[in-house]
Amino acid sequence: PDPEVEAQIERMLQETSATATTFLAMQNITNCLQSWCRPLQTPLENWTRIILNRDKPPGDVSYYYYALGLALAAQNKIPDAIESLRISYELDPVYLHPLFALASIQVQMADIDGAQQTLELLHAAHRQHRHPRFKEMAALERDIEKLRAIRAAQTKH
Repeated sequence: PDPEVEAQIERMLQETSATATTFLAMQNITNCLQSWCRPLQTPLENWTRIILNRDKPPGDVSYYYYALGLALAAQNKIPDAIESLRISYELDPVYLHPLFALASIQVQMADIDGAQQTLELLHAAHRQHRHPRFKEMAALERDIEKLRAIRAAQTKH
């Protein structure tokens, strides 16, 4: 956004109550960070930090850490992204999105052990979840197996 608009958004997030519309707007931006909303990666990080730094953050704090993790990952701030996604999961252990995002980062980094640990957390959280994500979990298992096969082939040479 224009710097003046950005300053106005930040002021509003600091001083006014967040509404359902605010939450929905942030959710929409979070969902498109890797596509047509790329220019909003840094602003979303700033907006989310403002919300989280309030004395009493409005709404679902776990979601805001998830959104922050995605914004950080999109900017290649991987250690901070991982930390935010872990906090999101710790705040809501049945919220699967942070774990899938974390596993995706770990697979991209070829962190087999980390991805396997996250998969185990997903299995535990999944048992308590109302909306099954069997396809996504199976895809993650396949990705981990592919990484293992690549690593095994590399150690042979």
